[in-house]
Amino acid sequence: MKTTTWKTVGRAAAVAGMALWMQGCESFYYNEEQDLLVQQERLQMQQTMRQSSDQTSRDLATLRTDLHAFQENQKQLYLVIDELRQENTARAQEIEKLRSLVAALDARMSTSDNAWRSDMSSFREKLAQDQQKAMTKLTSNLADEMARNLNQIRQSTETARAASSAMEYTVQAGDTLSAIAKAFNVAPEAIRAANGLKGDIIRVGQRLKIPSR
Repeated sequence: MKTTTWKTVGRAAAVAGMALWMQGCESFYYNEEQDLLVQQERLQMQQTMRQSSDQTSRDLATLRTDLHAFQENQKQLYLVIDELRQENTARAQEIEKLRSLVAALDARMSTSDNAWRSDMSSFREKLAQDQQKAMTKLTSNLADEMARNLNQIRQSTETARAASSAMEYTVQAGDTLSAIAKAFNVAPEAIRAANGLKGDIIRVGQRLKIPSR
């Protein structure tokens, strides 16, 4: 009776030991699988960050090209302004000659009749109108060129600010908001605020704006 009892106890202990050993193996493989999933998630995030960095580099290269084109346009603008100034100077000289002629004619008006005076008055009015038109045209051309110049500067500035202020990330399978925030080294609250999220729920394929630090 005692022999049977000790055998039974030994068999139970062996079964319990085998169960504990199998449980330890299962825990080991489970942890290894979790590590592999974490490594794959990190690799996906690193690849996405590289793609975002490449896109930013391309955007900056495009911006540099636009700025170079803007500088060329600015040079052309200066040439146009210089031509307009030269034209205005030439017109001013012509007007001065006409004024001298009018002054000489005015000196003779004392001996002219009323019709002559009327003609000279009309001539002076036409001269003043021509001068006003020339100045208006010059002012309008300068205003148009400066408006185009300012618009190009504004567009270039907005493009540069958009390229440097934020990136976008497409949610992958297995992503969480906290993991994405950790990968980009920003606070989860900042990502929620930038995308209008009320919680931490995100979906695969969703494009999230990543604010700058």
